[in-house]
Amino acid sequence: MTFTSALKPGDNIVEIRVVNLWVNRLIGDAQPSTKKKVTFTARNLYKADSPLVPAGLLGPVRILLEEAAGKSGTQARPGQQ
Repeated sequence: MTFTSALKPGDNIVEIRVVNLWVNRLIGDAQPSTKKKVTFTARNLYKADSPLVPAGLLGPVRILLEEAAGKSGTQARPGQQ
């Protein structure tokens, strides 16, 4: 995702929203402490003790500064000249 045009000089705040998987929400709704369910399905194969599926940001998130090619002190990316 490119958001360079949205950046301004000085400090910037970048907010990344992550959603969960439907199966994890079904498992969450099956918890005994749940007062209000969020989901509905005709056939729920998941129980409160079902293992959660890895979800969200899986791995490192990096925000890199990339200078425009041709500026002094910058190098082209591999495959560019």
